Amino acid sequence: LIHLDLWGPYRTTAFCGSRYFLTIVDDHSRAVWLYLLSDKTMVQQQLRDFLTMIERQFGKKVKTIRSDNGT
Repeated sequence: LIHLDLWGPYRTTAFCGSRYFLTIVDDHSRAVWLYLLSDKTMVQQQLRDFLTMIERQFGKKVKTIRSDNGT
């Protein structure tokens, strides 16, 4: 089980041009990943990349994704 939350847009742009950030928290280990995004539309691709990384690095598949269904 992982939890997702998207934050933004922020008035101040990050040095890399990002105005949003995506936090991903593993429910079991409480490990946290943070991704800076320039646009909300990048969430879907970033999540795909994250799931691929987890499978390759840990040999596990994420079974459940929980989100607050915010904007």
